[in-house]
Amino acid sequence: MSNNFPDDINTYKDFCNVIKDKTAKDMQYMYDTLYFTNHIGSKDIGASYFNSDGLHKLAWIKKIIDTVTFNKEDVVLDIGCGRGELVFQLAHIFKLRAIGIDYSRECVNFLNDIKRKHPIEVQENIGFYCVNAEKIELEDNCIDKIFIVETIEHISNKEFINILKECKRLLKPNGLLYIASKSNKWFDSSGFYILKLLYYLFKRERLLHPKVGQFKYLKQDKDYDESKIFLHINEQSVLSLKYILMKAGFKSTISMDNTNNLFNCATLKKNKFLAFLYDLFRLKYLFGDGFTVFAYKK
Repeated sequence: MSNNFPDDINTYKDFCNVIKDKTAKDMQYMYDTLYFTNHIGSKDIGASYFNSDGLHKLAWIKKIIDTVTFNKEDVVLDIGCGRGELVFQLAHIFKLRAIGIDYSRECVNFLNDIKRKHPIEVQENIGFYCVNAEKIELEDNCIDKIFIVETIEHISNKEFINILKECKRLLKPNGLLYIASKSNKWFDSSGFYILKLLYYLFKRERLLHPKVGQFKYLKQDKDYDESKIFLHINEQSVLSLKYILMKAGFKSTISMDNTNNLFNCATLKKNKFLAFLYDLFRLKYLFGDGFTVFAYKK
């Protein structure tokens, strides 16, 4: 385990106490080789990455390719690019110019090593740079599409707003800002406790908070560092995300990837009615997970 973190957590409150007032800058030292090999997704996904030099199939990349229109003239920017899969695959598939930035020097160094394993014509369209996304040294209105995938939960609100302002400056007039995050603050802080009560009342089961369960799972496997869960310093709700985007000068459409409406698959009229109520009262924002954002400059 990394220093300065507890040996165990038993409640979501314990988790929140650890990440309170943290910024991405505070946590920068934790983005080490172990994080990039084993903690982005899982160690199995990491193994697939290195076996394919970043060209392995991933559902989230397929979703981007299926929902976003690309052309060869595009210049795209991936902020918090991690292992760089999106950069590699967009450059391969669409022959476009793809730039990945990350504030971890260790990350960028190994990305440039992986880059050298790709064909020269692909290498020429790819750039990886160690950059603080709050100040990106690129010209105004030079980027067609910006992607921020599984990154916003790693930064404070102040850092997020500064990054969004940079995105607004960099994007061309009709440029797209695409944001994706699997986290939902409302579920962790409220929805889970409603679900926990219902499980206890009707099934006599005691649910463990996902954050606590993840910590304990990682702690049992020597290939992981359980303290990496504290890198999620600032998860968003649909409302907080919408507000921050508006404050930074973006109009946005936010969809929930998984509504978690268990009644949708039911055939009984009673359950169909419950599914209707679930949708009517927008309970997906309380119990669902996974945000996808399409945002444009106002």
